[in-house]
Amino acid sequence: REPGAVWKDKAARTFGTANITTPEGRTTTIINKPIFAYYTGGNHGCVNVRSAIGKEVMNDERCLGQAQRREFADKFKRAFPRDRVDLSRGPPRQVSMSGAQFCACPEGDSPSAKRQYDAVVTGCIPVLVSNDAVYAFSTENQGSMDPDSFSLRVSEESVVAGPGGSNSGGAGLLAQLEKASPERVASLQAGVEDAAWHYRYYSEGSYPADPLLDSRFPDGGATAMLIKELERRVGGGRAKACATERMEPHYFLRFQYCGAANVAREVGNLERALHQKQAGLEARPGDHKLASEIKALQKGIDAYRGKWISR
Repeated sequence: REPGAVWKDKAARTFGTANITTPEGRTTTIINKPIFAYYTGGNHGCVNVRSAIGKEVMNDERCLGQAQRREFADKFKRAFPRDRVDLSRGPPRQVSMSGAQFCACPEGDSPSAKRQYDAVVTGCIPVLVSNDAVYAFSTENQGSMDPDSFSLRVSEESVVAGPGGSNSGGAGLLAQLEKASPERVASLQAGVEDAAWHYRYYSEGSYPADPLLDSRFPDGGATAMLIKELERRVGGGRAKACATERMEPHYFLRFQYCGAANVAREVGNLERALHQKQAGLEARPGDHKLASEIKALQKGIDAYRGKWISR
C-alpha cells in the first residue's frame, strides 16, 4: 500500500471523518480536526521562531496537550495494536497532522520547507510562519495557484514577540488563528483538499509496492504542474532571462535572519569589504576575480538599500 494511504486510513480510524460544505456550496469529506493547531520540530533554521511556536503550542491543551495526547494515543493503540511506535507525544506525525485544523510551518534550513507541503497532503491548513516562504506553482512566483485559497501566513515578528517568545506585545500564533471565521476555515479546508493533488507525485490509492521503486510513472499532479511550469518558462522570456542572470556576479547571503535584518549594519559591513576590494583592484587593475567580487558586493548593498532583502 502507498504510505500516504496507510497514514490516511490510520488518521480516519483515530479521529473519524466528517462532511463539510464550503461557502461555495461544495461538499467534501475530511478527517475530523479535534486538534486546533499542531507543531513539532527541532530547533534549527529560525531557532527563535521555532522555539516560540513550540512553547506557545505545547502550553495549550487544544494543541495536542497532555489530555489530548493520552486520548488519541490510546485510540491509536487500540486501533493498531501491532504498530511499534512511540506514542509519548501522541499519534505519529502524519496522523496527528491529519487530525489538526492548523499546522504551523516555520522555516527550516531554507525559507520553503517540506512541512508546508506535508500539511497540504495530510489535509491540514498550513500556516506559514515566515516572511519569505512561497509555494511552488503559485501566484507568488508567477504560477497559477493562489496560496490564499489553501493557506494562511503570519509574520515571524508577531510570533517571536508573542506569548511563546519575548511576550513583548506580539499577537503570537494561536490568537491570530482564532480570528479565522468558521466560513473561512471551511473554505481553506476545501482549498487544501484541492491543492493536495498539485503537490502529490503519485495519485492516491493502494499499491503492492513503493510506486517509485516499482518504476511506476508519477501520475500525480506535481508532475503535470512541473511540466507545465517548465514549458511556460521555456516558451516565455524567463528561460533566457535566467540564463543571462546566471552569467552575472551574485552576492550570497552569509546569514539567515529570522525577522527584520539590521540593514544599516549589513550595509556597513558590505561597504567596508567593498572599499578593501576596490583598493586591491587599484593595485592590481587586471584582476578579473576582484572586479567580479566588487560587482557582487555592490549588488548586495543595492539589495539591502532597495529593500529587496528583508531578512
